[in-house]
Amino acid sequence: MKKICIILAAFIVAGCSFAPLKQPTLYSISPPIKPSQEIKKPSTVYISLAGCPAPFDSYFIYYKNSPFSFKPFKDARWIDLPCNMLKNTFYKALAKNGFKPALPSEAFCRISFNVYDFELVFIKKSYTAKIDVDFLINCGRNSYEFEFLKSLKLKDNSTYSSVKALNKLTMLAAKSLVGKIKRGKSPR
Repeated sequence: MKKICIILAAFIVAGCSFAPLKQPTLYSISPPIKPSQEIKKPSTVYISLAGCPAPFDSYFIYYKNSPFSFKPFKDARWIDLPCNMLKNTFYKALAKNGFKPALPSEAFCRISFNVYDFELVFIKKSYTAKIDVDFLINCGRNSYEFEFLKSLKLKDNSTYSSVKALNKLTMLAAKSLVGKIKRGKSPR
């Protein structure tokens, strides 16, 4: 009887340990980018990432649940690192507006950016998505810097609402970057 109990227990433990793990849902930052009026003279651009602090260099999707701590969403991951997805979105926005990617030594415009905030804040039943990116732009002889800082209130703290808001903020940052370059700072 003791052997049967041991064998039965072994089968129960083995059966539980072979249960399939739930795969996380993968999300991306890839907002739709619409071209605005193209620049008259096509130009080349190179974008570099100057800074991407933790937790924005992780595949986990984090949210702040207190002023100083981050928690990951349980069953959700980024498909790529957030800072890489931001960089790709900025390239895409510039390409749709007449800029072509180039090597740093051949690019007319060189852009570097630092990510200070790309986060979700869920504190005291207040749900917010926030982006803070600092750009340094060199186009020909013109150099300038600007910061894109914006936040959006969320209806709820679901992963879908959160990712949707971060996509919208990324699209607005890309649009702002294109606008800054085109307003008198790009080649004539």
